[in-house]
Amino acid sequence: MDLDELQYCGFGFSETDQPAGTHHDTDVYIAHRRQVEDRYSASNWSTPRLDQHQDVSCDHCAVLDGRLHATFFRNLSTGDVAQDVSIVNRTYRVSWAIGVVRDGRVSAHNFTPRAESEYMYINFLEPEATEMPMFEVHHEVSAAGALQMALTAVLGFALLCELLS
Repeated sequence: MDLDELQYCGFGFSETDQPAGTHHDTDVYIAHRRQVEDRYSASNWSTPRLDQHQDVSCDHCAVLDGRLHATFFRNLSTGDVAQDVSIVNRTYRVSWAIGVVRDGRVSAHNFTPRAESEYMYINFLEPEATEMPMFEVHHEVSAAGALQMALTAVLGFALLCELLS
């Protein structure tokens, strides 16, 4: 999916028991323009707020040829138990969103998972141990779903590289 300078791409991870379409207690990372922000969503229907402790280190973030490229890092456990989800050996639900930045602020998203089957699930430390929930409804993979799968794969690979280094 192509983005421009006024759009953002974000993803978050949380416990797997969250209802579809919500992001309660979700650790969120939003990339836009030349930065990656550490955010936290404490409630279901509000814009994730900037985390008081920016525990993300942005190596690179830019829109090149209409595509957002971002490389960033964070520790598996940041010590910020109030606004960061520690990454341990368990399955997480990964959500994502694409939206517009207005007046320097992240606004409501245009694209995001709507049904439980559109989320991705991953155990970042042991991807082969990921526990996938069972769904009654099956959907074809859309462009947004393909983006979600790519974000999950990149995040899992980056975390694996961090563990091995």
